[in-house]
Amino acid sequence: SEPNARALLMYPLKALANNQAESFQKFIEAAKRVVAASQNGFTDNVNVGKISRLANCQIKVCDGDSDAREKAEIRAGNTNRIIITNPDSLHWMLPQHASWGKKFFGNLSLIVLDEAHIFHGIMGSNVALLFRRLIRVCNNYGNPTPEFICTSATIRNPSEHVKALTTRNTSSVAESGAPSGDKRFMLWQPAELKLSSKGGGEVSTDDPVAEMKTRKSPNHEAAVFIADLAKNGIRCLCFVESRAQCESVKREVRTILNKDNCLHLSNKIESYRGGYSRAERRELERRLQSNQICALVCTSALEMGIDVGSLDATVHVGVPETSSSLLQQAGRAGRRHGTSLAVVIARENPIDAYYCDKYEELFKRPPEEAFIDPQNEALLTLHLPCAAKELCFDLDSLEFDKEMFDLDEDDVAKRKKKYKKLNVEEIFAAKEKVEKNLTPFNAALKKLTHKTEITPIAPLMFDNPTKTLRFDKRCEVNPHSAVLLRGNPFGDGWWLVLKPKEGYNGINYEQLLQTPETQAMLEKRKLLVECIDSDRALMRLYVGAIHTTREGTYEVKKIDAMKRIAFCEEYAWNGLATMPKVNENITILDTSVVENCAVRYNRNVLNTRVSLGNVRVEEFVQGYNRFRVTSAEGGKSVSQVEFETPLVCANYRTKSLFFSLPEDVLNKIPGENVFAAILGVRNVCVELASSIAFCSRKDVSSAMKFSNDPPNSKCVIFIYDCCPNGVGLSDKLFECAELLLEKAAYLVKNCPCERGCPLCICSGRGGGRAAGAKKIVKMMLDCMTTV
Repeated sequence: SEPNARALLMYPLKALANNQAESFQKFIEAAKRVVAASQNGFTDNVNVGKISRLANCQIKVCDGDSDAREKAEIRAGNTNRIIITNPDSLHWMLPQHASWGKKFFGNLSLIVLDEAHIFHGIMGSNVALLFRRLIRVCNNYGNPTPEFICTSATIRNPSEHVKALTTRNTSSVAESGAPSGDKRFMLWQPAELKLSSKGGGEVSTDDPVAEMKTRKSPNHEAAVFIADLAKNGIRCLCFVESRAQCESVKREVRTILNKDNCLHLSNKIESYRGGYSRAERRELERRLQSNQICALVCTSALEMGIDVGSLDATVHVGVPETSSSLLQQAGRAGRRHGTSLAVVIARENPIDAYYCDKYEELFKRPPEEAFIDPQNEALLTLHLPCAAKELCFDLDSLEFDKEMFDLDEDDVAKRKKKYKKLNVEEIFAAKEKVEKNLTPFNAALKKLTHKTEITPIAPLMFDNPTKTLRFDKRCEVNPHSAVLLRGNPFGDGWWLVLKPKEGYNGINYEQLLQTPETQAMLEKRKLLVECIDSDRALMRLYVGAIHTTREGTYEVKKIDAMKRIAFCEEYAWNGLATMPKVNENITILDTSVVENCAVRYNRNVLNTRVSLGNVRVEEFVQGYNRFRVTSAEGGKSVSQVEFETPLVCANYRTKSLFFSLPEDVLNKIPGENVFAAILGVRNVCVELASSIAFCSRKDVSSAMKFSNDPPNSKCVIFIYDCCPNGVGLSDKLFECAELLLEKAAYLVKNCPCERGCPLCICSGRGGGRAAGAKKIVKMMLDCMTTV
């Protein structure tokens, strides 16, 4: 109704944005037909004026797939009423706000965010800060109050979450009107493997490796299911956790169908994940919507609502970590009419085992909470230079910026009230170590305005004539390049995976990169295998790593950490993959940069003293395991490699929950069993943590500090946020520590194994080292939970 009003529609995926643009275009075409009919006198009781404006409305998609010419035309267009994009592209629109000008940002009345529930954790905190920068730009053009509309799958705290994302008070509409047919769920636990040695005899129960793999591979089971569905004319999506899984499951389905002489179906099995080119994605989407694909193996890239045509089933490798993910993934089939099937294949980990034992609880899970932390100091340090480059900070009128980026007093009061109820003890640092008046916003500004040995030019500088803080143009790094919205909190660039034509022996990689021929081939993507997010890239790229893509399989032969380049060669696929052997070093910190903020919080949980505090984490890759990913024995370790010098893949400060194991039990354990027992407690607790903090398993990690000195042995177990300064996950675990310990004790007690298995204490990477310690782990957890 407002002729100058503009709208910004944001979708998390390019495919979803293009799909919705097509739907909007149909509205416009229908409006044009109504206007044409009205001119011939064929319409009654229709507001032709509004319909006419809709018919003349211009909708444009502006994202990473739009080239420079298209973007320039969109910016110059005066009639573009609706811009469809994603948060990543908005991040690059803001520094160019002058070219959009008042006609867009000054008239931007409506901002729509679809799938708001996925913007949690690190990515959600980044997007919350992006929206604050967007509001600053709008305010600069006299438009301080654009309205937000956010759509979401079911979460427990929609109003609270959207307010944290947008700064706006909200009204929640919670009833769903989406069409859906009947849905049947099948929870499938793979069959147990018969343990046998190479000679055919039984494997000794004293062999810890034997208990590492007790059931058939869930990837193999998924491949068998998909092949059977395809042969029966049932189209499906299969959701897997990683890119490597995506390619290996697709390859195994095709192998099964080829063996069964179903070559006509084999070519209709495809994979879909991040890292594909624009052309590849569009072609797969077109084939899927036109029923030319009978099974698509995908990551969560297809969890959200692009049109996938008519599907009858979904297959899920592993229980989805959240209730909303399970329902949303399963909802991709049978969306309108008819009955559909969802097959959930359990992996060998404590969470999946828990739901196999208590399957009814899988569907009674309450909606999850979405956690973000817009006051995360590490993320503020990345976003504030972007904000300063977009618009200087006016020190004479900083109240609006403080409202956008600084702590809310009400939030601080709520936290203090909650901790008082839990009888939390607060421990403060020595007064001389506490810097007064430094909220995360102020601490970030202080860091950004001071030079260091690493940054000889401070990113922000004070401009005395204008009394402003502005971005220092002498900085070599563009601050917007340092922000990767989708989860990398470290601000590093991308890693390139390259494949030289020559063999590995004798190649001078330095010279190779300098040659004009190589530069030309790189620009044409002929040398480029894939670009990888630098967040812990060395956990995927190390010498000897097997790297799987849609085009083929490669082995990493050399890495250049300074240039962030991994060189690889084509690898003859033999059903093997690699997994890094990761170790952590963790240090408890006794300082805080926030005034009146405790360094540590302590409370008694059942029979255990639990703490929440600041820690420094160093993560190393010490080597890797080669393991089989195809056939029923998928997951079985084949060989191990140790590096002479470990690779440092992360070094950062964060928040952690930590607790000590009971010393009276610890000191009674025989020396040779102590490490296995400690590892067992850690494994089961960290595997359950994501189900309590309602986050991805990748968002939390664990470590331990142990001194084996009977009768004075001590051990502290840490479960920490994988994001610098934390995003509130450790805080949630601290508040729900009773539930964590009770679930761990229940799981170990009720697991049917005798010595420990991947379903309880042997879960996760390196879990086999805990084999044989189940009785001791059970004793420890009983002691910790018995009041």
